[in-house]
Amino acid sequence: MYAIAKSKVFHLGGGTLDYQNPKKDYYNFRNNLYLLTKNEFLGKLIWLLPLKLILDGIAGIKFLFEGKPLSTLAILKAHITFYINLPFIFERRNMESGMINRNRLNPPNLAGRYEGSIIWDYFIRNKKTWSSIFINERVK
Repeated sequence: MYAIAKSKVFHLGGGTLDYQNPKKDYYNFRNNLYLLTKNEFLGKLIWLLPLKLILDGIAGIKFLFEGKPLSTLAILKAHITFYINLPFIFERRNMESGMINRNRLNPPNLAGRYEGSIIWDYFIRNKKTWSSIFINERVK
């Protein structure tokens, strides 16, 4: 297995689903849970997943007040799917982690890893662009 560090990945990012489509909400919330679980350090994941559940609940309530009950249901479905698949997600996490460790040539590189909270930065600190967040000192 090889990695090409100078590779570029072009991704349309949900361009096939309309922004108002609840299925898009389902995929966004579900995939974010999967991404966190597969990639975050276990010690951080222990408190981060319950916090994510609370924040997703707030988003669901917000969708209800905006008259988007199908988006609220999409969040619930995303969480149900996630918790049903949690054993398989951890199994894959462990398998991939083992493969990475067996083939690692250098110590882990955490350069560019953001240690802050984009939600906090966006809503509380009023940082509305990635560049205004990225300049923050919490980026390793």
